[in-house]
Amino acid sequence: MSFSKIYLLISITLYLICSTTFASEVNLTRSRLIQLALHLEAAESEKQYDFLRIALTEMYDAYQYELERAYANPLPKTSKKRAKLYRWRRANRAYLATINLYLYELDSGKPLSFFISEQNKVFLLIGDTPIIITGPNSGSDKQIENNIVDHFCKQYSCQEYFSKTHYAKSNKQKQMAKEEIIYETYGHWLVESDKEVIFRLDNGLSFSFKNIKNRSSKESWSLAVGDEAMLLLTSLKEAEEKNKAIDFNHIAIYPLPITDKASKIIINKRNDFLKLPLPILTNNQRLFHALIHWLQSSYEKNTASQITISEADMYYNTSRENTGH
Repeated sequence: MSFSKIYLLISITLYLICSTTFASEVNLTRSRLIQLALHLEAAESEKQYDFLRIALTEMYDAYQYELERAYANPLPKTSKKRAKLYRWRRANRAYLATINLYLYELDSGKPLSFFISEQNKVFLLIGDTPIIITGPNSGSDKQIENNIVDHFCKQYSCQEYFSKTHYAKSNKQKQMAKEEIIYETYGHWLVESDKEVIFRLDNGLSFSFKNIKNRSSKESWSLAVGDEAMLLLTSLKEAEEKNKAIDFNHIAIYPLPITDKASKIIINKRNDFLKLPLPILTNNQRLFHALIHWLQSSYEKNTASQITISEADMYYNTSRENTGH
């Protein structure tokens, strides 16, 4: 067996072990690629063949692009970093050769199929060889998946495969979306005194401000925080339904590379995690910790708890400084 095949099998084995034994991402939604793959499981062989061909081609292009970038960039200054780069180049070239071999093997007469793992990852099968659809780095995975779907749906009609929300909006709809942000939560103002005003949301959260100055901006910020809090609460409940333990003593939030367009939320002492778009909470750790009590109470009671976040001006100003919200 060649080095590249051994490397690939080891990578897949490690992936499967880590996904089931150690900390893992809790996938709560099905991507467009997963939805497409689910519909193609019972499709005719021609469609399945084209699905595998497009997937392998997209993976090849992604790895080739990263390899070309690695050669174009200046070499690291230290010998240790140069050695690491050289190893990465060799592994990348070997894997490119392996993907190229798989493309040839599509027409070898071997059985072609694919399967979806419990972690919502698509594995291609050429004969008995599994090939995980993945990219050279975490940020490229989503792009590869989108490219596969886009290219496949240019060749075949995909209207029956996705709900309308998965289709690109018209230019008019996009413009409307840019002009107006629609929040999931809603709220109203309460004037408690000349030194305190409260914006109360329908999900039980209230934000206590010193004054009504910048009312529109504070209202938008409160609604955005409320949306992020509700998204996190709902996701924690969905994770529990997937038999993942939720431990509020270990919940933490960390930023991810910008290409992920999400944050990493640790949900238990095993370090299982969610990936969710929570830009305000990620950039405002004190606010995140201030919301833990509301999250835990709402989660355990299975109903929205009434909690007031005092000194909301401090969190609001921090968000404006960090994220522009």
